[in-house]
Amino acid sequence: MSLEVNFQEDNKKDFNKKPLVVLLFVLFLVMLGSGFFIYQLVLAKSLGSEKVLTKIGPIYETEEFVVNMSGSVNRYIKAQFALELSNKKVKKELEEKMPLLLDTVIMILSDQTVEVLKPQGKEILKNNLIEAINKFLDKGKIEKIYYLIFQLT
Repeated sequence: MSLEVNFQEDNKKDFNKKPLVVLLFVLFLVMLGSGFFIYQLVLAKSLGSEKVLTKIGPIYETEEFVVNMSGSVNRYIKAQFALELSNKKVKKELEEKMPLLLDTVIMILSDQTVEVLKPQGKEILKNNLIEAINKFLDKGKIEKIYYLIFQLT
């Protein structure tokens, strides 16, 4: 009988090790799959989106403008812009149509009030400039406008 008891104890020891090994293997596979899923979901998308954000078109820098604010003799807006263009042909067109560009920017800037100090006001000013300048462009358009200088004095 002592032989039978030893044999049963050895089987119990082997039986207890097999589920543990299988469980560890399954856990390893789950961890590996989770890591791959997180990489695909988070890191791969963020790396790809950075490349898209850095692409900009040709840039045309305007001269510096100083104009009176609307309704005030003592308040001035001093501004300079970088215009992001849709293509290189627009830069040459802007140089040819410089009087139109200057007139458009001066008229829009001189129509501004103190509201232009707020972030919303600055965005509205950009949109108004883009819309007005694009009206006289034929070879492309202004995509975005960036402030190089923007001061109220």
